[in-house]
Amino acid sequence: MGALTVALTEGQTPEAALHFAITASALKVTHFGAQSGLPTRSEVLAFAETNA
Repeated sequence: MGALTVALTEGQTPEAALHFAITASALKVTHFGAQSGLPTRSEVLAFAETNA
């Protein structure tokens, strides 16, 4: 939800914001820990590029 909110606040289209949020959530479930497992923006963008 946080990734979606950030993307929408930055002015991304709803479709692009949802894609960003889905990518962030896909990375999140691969890491342990509630806060320590959150992906960084650079991790999300890199993952999105390699898995487009």
